[in-house]
Amino acid sequence: MRTERQLLVGSLRKEMNMKKRTLLRTIKKEKEVILQATTEANNKEEIIRLLEEQKTSLAIAFEKCVSTTAGSIDTLKQILLETLDAHHNTSQSMEQLQLTLIQTTEQEVQKLILKNEEILKSTSTETNAINQLQNTLVQKIEDSSTAKKHNDEATLNRLFAEQQQALTDAVVQQQQQALSLDLIKQTMIDVIKDQQLLPVNITNNMKTPQQSNDDTITNILGQHTSMNSNTIDNNHVHSLSRKKSIQYSRIYNQSLSKAALKKSPDQHFFKVSIKSPEPAHVFTKLVIGGTEYSRRLYTLCQRDVIQKDVLNFYFAPPAKDGPYEITIYAKTNKETIYRAAICIRLPGSNISQSVPFPIVYPSFEEHQCILIEPFQGLLRQNEQVLIHMIVPGAHSVKVQNGDDNIELDVDEYKEQVVKKKIRVRGHVHIIGCWEKKTDATICVFKMIC
Repeated sequence: MRTERQLLVGSLRKEMNMKKRTLLRTIKKEKEVILQATTEANNKEEIIRLLEEQKTSLAIAFEKCVSTTAGSIDTLKQILLETLDAHHNTSQSMEQLQLTLIQTTEQEVQKLILKNEEILKSTSTETNAINQLQNTLVQKIEDSSTAKKHNDEATLNRLFAEQQQALTDAVVQQQQQALSLDLIKQTMIDVIKDQQLLPVNITNNMKTPQQSNDDTITNILGQHTSMNSNTIDNNHVHSLSRKKSIQYSRIYNQSLSKAALKKSPDQHFFKVSIKSPEPAHVFTKLVIGGTEYSRRLYTLCQRDVIQKDVLNFYFAPPAKDGPYEITIYAKTNKETIYRAAICIRLPGSNISQSVPFPIVYPSFEEHQCILIEPFQGLLRQNEQVLIHMIVPGAHSVKVQNGDDNIELDVDEYKEQVVKKKIRVRGHVHIIGCWEKKTDATICVFKMIC
């Protein structure tokens, strides 16, 4: 409507300008005629006549202009009125359409609300049923676990008592006969092998005698300089029974399994070595006085550096009175759950302080890494240490020393062996990068002041 009005006003102005120009040209021409007539004729009458004619023509032109302008204004008014009427009708149609859309939307929303309420009621009913089923399953699992735990504990206690009595009898008998150390070893091996032939319902677990008997064995062995101090080697030969329902019997073959218990000369940790005929995933649990301690701080499991089929277990118990109960759990690559493989009960020792191990991460066990040194997980600030370990198959290895991030060169990480001397500036993170091209933390040493 605005555009039409502008076009109409523009056309009206253009027409009036044309008429004005025409009128001006006419006036100029008439002036020229008058001047020419005045000059030529110099006659008053002729001039008056010309003026009268000019006046008449001007009056006629003015009347025509006024008539044309009035007609244009009337036409413009008519167009404006028609445009306003059309706009008013369109507005009414839009309001009606908007009202219809609002009503339709409200109806659809009401339907959706009713449908959602029905779905919510149905979902609530299903959720209640699922919760009841879950509670029932959890209760059944707890009951089954409790019953199995009681049965396992009773069986383990019985086996511990049998092995303890057999070992005690063997030691007393050998002491009375004053036999040599080799004969003592052989007798104890025969006694434990006899125990293995007894029918059992779960895996045989090794348990040493009470503290007095352990001290007796240690004193006898300590009299021989050819043997390591505080070491029992081949005295405790432990094999797992071959019961079909217990899968981890495949890990430790009866004829190949061998366990050795050693205490480090610095009195900070114990070491247990087990020979396994096939690769196994293992972890340990340390219990002192009925309290389970963090295996990430006080235990370390890894392959032997030289013998690939030997697994080494290190225990650094806190400075607490014993006895220490150590349980080793294992599973093969074909198994999905860990099972208790060996349980060892050690007497209390004169450990003056606790030196926890470095904190190892899943990539340490996943890639079969081996820590050689340092074994202590706490490093002093500004201390100079050598990081020596085996990291198989990594594309690169980094050492994060506080805020410093150091990528090892070909001399520091060569043939899967890491050797890097650092001065401790903060917590030390050993980081490896394998096939996924992402960094994975292997182990962490904490800094102390």
